[in-house]
Amino acid sequence: MKAIRFIKGVIIALLLVFSVLCIDIYVETYIPKVNKVHFETPKLPAGSSLKIVQITDLHNMEFGEGNQRLIKEVEDLDPDIIVLTGDLIDVRSTNYENAYSLVEGLVRINPEVYFVSGNHERWNPDSQNILNGFEDRKVKILNYNSTVFNKGDISVNLCGVEYAYVTYRDSYRFYVDEDKFNRMFDELDKSKYTILLSHTPKILEVLDGKTYDLILSGHTHGGQVRLPFIKGITYLGDPFYEKYDKGVFRLDDGRMLYVDSGVGTSILPVRFLNRSQISYITINGIK
Repeated sequence: MKAIRFIKGVIIALLLVFSVLCIDIYVETYIPKVNKVHFETPKLPAGSSLKIVQITDLHNMEFGEGNQRLIKEVEDLDPDIIVLTGDLIDVRSTNYENAYSLVEGLVRINPEVYFVSGNHERWNPDSQNILNGFEDRKVKILNYNSTVFNKGDISVNLCGVEYAYVTYRDSYRFYVDEDKFNRMFDELDKSKYTILLSHTPKILEVLDGKTYDLILSGHTHGGQVRLPFIKGITYLGDPFYEKYDKGVFRLDDGRMLYVDSGVGTSILPVRFLNRSQISYITINGIK
């Protein structure tokens, strides 16, 4: 009898652990949090503040009908700028309504919505029509383009690079269209604070000599599933992504990189120890 009671106790304990694990995975995957990030710069007037919401790696998922949960969250944050750093759709997507409903809602909140392509937009056979759909919905595409955003006495450069080719033969070397890339940076007013949007943080490999202050990127999903002492499992074996997997990084030149772990999932709809998120970024002016 004792053995039977022990076995029953073990089974009940295992079922409880399994239930808690399933609930945790559901919450982490389908109930996004807001990740707050702060930066400071003397290039903005002292005491001023620029508020940015970043959304990346949606992968055509839906959070509430028409992505209303995400849209309401952004509306409550009341950002000055909304940036979308790629992979709003999935390479296998043929219906883009989840992504389109999101951008339509965001533009209604704030017309200052900026986008750069990720690898899934690049690889999708319908790539150009997808970008046209974003433009038709008044999203500003910053693939090798720049603009100046002004708010009161704040003036910042916004520029972006679409996902570029990465080849196996060159050990995942990052490529850009050098003519467009150089022209974009040459046109910037270097006295202004410069925010560079790039889907992948591997843009670092081609930025020598370029003027920027902050890179906002995604792509990594933070490993999507993270394990204690191992971090994200998606890019195990790739030293670059093991280093720049998620979060804020101060670069050797004093400039900053932020890697958002994203709101969606890819391959498997599972997140663990790495909750789905959008980011609320504030850049404060200091003396």
